[in-house]
Amino acid sequence: MKKTALFFTPILFLAACGEETEPENLSPEDILEQALATYENKGDIYYRQTLERREEVNGVEETEMRELRFWQFEQSDGQVMERREITEDNEPTEYYVTDTESGGVLFYREGSDTASIHEREEGPIHTRSDDIRRMMESDSAELAGVEEVNGFEAYRLTFSDEEEILDYWFEVNEFYIVREETKGSDPYVLAEVLEFDLDPDYDESLFDMDSLLGEDVEVFK
Repeated sequence: MKKTALFFTPILFLAACGEETEPENLSPEDILEQALATYENKGDIYYRQTLERREEVNGVEETEMRELRFWQFEQSDGQVMERREITEDNEPTEYYVTDTESGGVLFYREGSDTASIHEREEGPIHTRSDDIRRMMESDSAELAGVEEVNGFEAYRLTFSDEEEILDYWFEVNEFYIVREETKGSDPYVLAEVLEFDLDPDYDESLFDMDSLLGEDVEVFK
């Protein structure tokens, strides 16, 4: 099921795809339980999001803008194929793509005449499920209502303490996080999902190195 934002706003996985319904009057606990099920049952996915990060450095506010496109596909042999495209502050796009031959990760910066393949990093990985479990332990969660975020209807949950306020928006059908905002601390962070697909078709061309790199790029291993 593909969800697409209706417009671009200047800047995480899966649930069973049921029929869309009108937003219900759920408690913060209900929403977080649904979201945890979403992220713990994730599989293939595509999403595009933007990130805005602002902080003060030596008395001057600096802003970082980033866009990310991400694909993940679980193969029948257990291999996980991933592709990330990161564009930061209008710089050339960086690509991180699973190499089908070695199983490693190819890194390529658009316009470069070289690329490199590295082994995948092993070890504990922080996940969205970890974030949601932490939210479930908070006693400050408040439901601020249902709001529109880039064309998505979403429940807004607010978490606050003495130092900062964290807001998360959960899409009302899949309970997928489509926006998050950190206020009251440095840096200020705003992440927004522009589109996502919970059941994307596998596209071999996403992992075609010849198509990505061209003939003149030298690959180092």
